Amino acid sequence: MRPNSWKLIASAALAVAVMGSTFAHAQTLRLAHGAAPANPRHEAALRFAELVEENTDGDITVTVFPSGQLGDERQSLEALASGAIDFALAGTPLFAAYAPELELLDMPYLFTDVNTAWEVLDGPLGAELTAPLVDSGFQVLAFWENGLRHITNDVRPINTPADIDGLKLRVAGSRVRLATFEAFGASPVPISFSELYLALSQGVVDGQENPLANIHSARFAEVQGYLTLSGHVYGALPLAVASSTWEDLSEDHRAAIMAAAEAARDFHRQRVQELEAELLAELEEAGMEVNAVEDSTPFQDIAREVWGLYREQFGDEAVDHVIELAGAN
Repeated sequence: MRPNSWKLIASAALAVAVMGSTFAHAQTLRLAHGAAPANPRHEAALRFAELVEENTDGDITVTVFPSGQLGDERQSLEALASGAIDFALAGTPLFAAYAPELELLDMPYLFTDVNTAWEVLDGPLGAELTAPLVDSGFQVLAFWENGLRHITNDVRPINTPADIDGLKLRVAGSRVRLATFEAFGASPVPISFSELYLALSQGVVDGQENPLANIHSARFAEVQGYLTLSGHVYGALPLAVASSTWEDLSEDHRAAIMAAAEAARDFHRQRVQELEAELLAELEEAGMEVNAVEDSTPFQDIAREVWGLYREQFGDEAVDHVIELAGAN
């Protein structure tokens, strides 16, 4: 054997060992959400995946599954709790099944502008309300953006609570969200978002309520004639990670993923705001009649009556604490 042969063999063995170590530590994680690829939520999810790979020098990659490919939002949270997937995006009403006080964020007309909502959610209250989720097998990394929710229907424009009277509306399955629309005079029906377009097209319900981005990307203009800019609820979109996944990560990788979650959160919020005027124009062009509620006081007065349900469930102290932080006195 030539004199340098052993050196070459040793070098090759070292290279294989290094490569094997790299491959051993490389991970592919899965993120599920229910929105269509055209939704800014998917843009933000892809941005998150890009940042995770960049921040971890390729040690961790994230594969994004949109449109409920791994199940609807409720099923995604169940999969997250079991560790079957690694990340999930879902509305706060679904997280409230695991941490009930998160339902406080869905109080109607609690937030009337997004900047206040962001400040409150990114502060101590957001951490306080999401802390119990750890007991269910996952935790929230950041509050992404669902935005202010608005009402669509295929019967008539809505300007006052009287215009809602008798309408059958799909409402996200929150107990108090259902109670809110009952108080407005509607007949609220909980239907999975993935089944909503079909329900609207078949007349199972007259209308629904969602942020503009969801209304647009789900093509509701094809089956709804009226859009009312009611802004009755601000909806956050928590990004959560499975505890089993989080515990297996190094401290450096956790920090890298947290930084990616917060950067993608800011990207998502900005993108949703940028698209508002564009989406409205496209919805009108698609045939929807758009109107803004000129005086929301009658809606807010009814909403404050519904706040009493929160007081019964969570107590005056918890409700007053959230109201004070939101500036909704």
